[in-house]
Amino acid sequence: MRRNNFGRLVMWLAEFAGLKPIMYANDTGAVEISYEDLLAELDRLITPAQKHQVLLLNQALHKVNAKAVYAPMDWPNAPISAMDGYAFNWQTAQNLVDLTVEDGVSWTGDQRKLALNQSACRISTGALMPLDADTVITQEQALIEAGVLKYLDKIKQGAHVKPIGSDLAKGQLLIQAGERLKPRHLALLASVGIDKVEVKADLKILLLNTGNEVIEPGEKHIEGKTYNANRYGLTAYIQAVFGWVCDSQNLADDPTQIKQALVDYADQYDLIITTGGSSVGSRDYIRQVLPKLGESYHWHVQMKPAKPLSLGKINQAWLLALPGNPVAAMVSMLLFGRRVICRLLAANACEFDLPYCEVTADFSWFKPDNKMHWLLVSCCSVAGQTRLQLHEQQGSSHLLSLTQAQGWVKLAAGQEVKPGDKVRFIAFDQLGL
Repeated sequence: MRRNNFGRLVMWLAEFAGLKPIMYANDTGAVEISYEDLLAELDRLITPAQKHQVLLLNQALHKVNAKAVYAPMDWPNAPISAMDGYAFNWQTAQNLVDLTVEDGVSWTGDQRKLALNQSACRISTGALMPLDADTVITQEQALIEAGVLKYLDKIKQGAHVKPIGSDLAKGQLLIQAGERLKPRHLALLASVGIDKVEVKADLKILLLNTGNEVIEPGEKHIEGKTYNANRYGLTAYIQAVFGWVCDSQNLADDPTQIKQALVDYADQYDLIITTGGSSVGSRDYIRQVLPKLGESYHWHVQMKPAKPLSLGKINQAWLLALPGNPVAAMVSMLLFGRRVICRLLAANACEFDLPYCEVTADFSWFKPDNKMHWLLVSCCSVAGQTRLQLHEQQGSSHLLSLTQAQGWVKLAAGQEVKPGDKVRFIAFDQLGL
């Protein structure tokens, strides 16, 4: 206890002096760590999985692009009209002043007209320009009298024509490695004739819920038992954000059974996520077993909710141990589990950096401790301005507030908030929650 108190005194003095808080090991073997330092540790420790697969575009939505993709051709690969109108040769028009309009239309998809022979022709948006045409007058601008297109000297040379490579140049970067493929990316690839893409293979993930108290929804409730909210919340989150259906199992508080299960599952999965058993109690067996099976790291995060967190590697599989309380488990999954998965996929930082925005608070808050706080809030309108209201219930097991709230406010340790202050808000809808 003295060592732990001394560490806290050192941290308090460092914070009082305006220095960056340091990490230290407490009596449980866990390392006290700030939220930002833990993110850096996860980035340092997690090495990307190496499995790739090639998928058709209609199978690649939300997958992480494995290799940079470059344009295989100029696009357009020939000059095309950008508007409905009339195509002509600008220099010919300067010499002749007026041009006769040819019969017929150059439609999108038609073969290129080879020559206009000192005339003009109707052309549709996206159609190939005739070989000797370089300018288009729009249908709205055109004046035709007795089959003659007039006043072309007022049109700028090259108007309303998309030259070769004006959209894309051959060899131009289309999609970076690490980019998660969204509908706009697939449309871009298809537009240049690419029908397949190399992506990071889906991760095989197992959720293990530990605890003798855990029972499944639909079972008769028995005093002392808890329905398994984590199983359904966390697997649904992974499916919503990454599109994967992950496996899930329940384990009793039996260290022998837990140890054997982790050894067996480590050869079958890329990532094992556990809930419960990650704290410092005598029956928190995940924390006790993990160091015996491979490399392991244990942290006490200076934030609320979601304090204990462990990371380990057993054979090929990474293991992330989350708290058992449902809100704390969800917070940990959003802040740390998502980051671990994105690191394994070698996803770009934009995929796991949180999309904060500045919003005005309509509440007061002050906690003089060394913890960062995530506060459940909802949006309201005050005098036509969006404000954030604080939920009364902020506990790590109060799921009703999590469903009623619209997002979190992130507050630094010791940060005081008064009505009218700007705070960092993150909406649940942007997190897939």
